Amino acid sequence: MLRTNNLKVLIAGGGIGGLTTLLAVRPRGIDAQAFPSRPKRSAKSGPASSSSNATRILRALGLGEALARVCVYPEGRLSRLG
Repeated sequence: MLRTNNLKVLIAGGGIGGLTTLLAVRPRGIDAQAFPSRPKRSAKSGPASSSSNATRILRALGLGEALARVCVYPEGRLSRLG
């Protein structure tokens, strides 16, 4: 088993993947810091969507209540073939 005593981790990227990694390793006693790889984006960047698998992981990390406060669910979906 990996010993986490004095283990420090730098996470390159402050997006969804980087922040999820941060949330996953900190409870395990790993001193981690995330740094954005790009300049800060504005609120006009647009919405983000996540798959059901990603949402399940975010809930497992304890973010279910926070996620529920900001989620918007589509009323339907339209697919067109050919």
